[in-house]
Amino acid sequence: MTRAATGTKILPKERVLIGLIVTFLVVLLFTVVVGQAMLTKVNVEVEALKDTVTKQEATNEVLVMKKDELSSYDKIDAVANAEGLAYNNNNIKSID
Repeated sequence: MTRAATGTKILPKERVLIGLIVTFLVVLLFTVVVGQAMLTKVNVEVEALKDTVTKQEATNEVLVMKKDELSSYDKIDAVANAEGLAYNNNNIKSID
């Protein structure tokens, strides 16, 4: 038998206990939703940073290729000849 069938009322202490349980569940639900929202925001920021890093790595690769192209023997010899200089391999120092 339930209380409604027997006609008994909910006691004030039980009402307080039910109110506390409902409040706890609402706060718990709110905390979960806010936590998920924050996690989603952080994931979006991480993906944006990954995209930025990928773009920078591509730029770095292009710059390394340009550096290698500009520091090739043929290019150095052509610039030296255009400036009226002689290419002397003993005077070249490579910095890596």
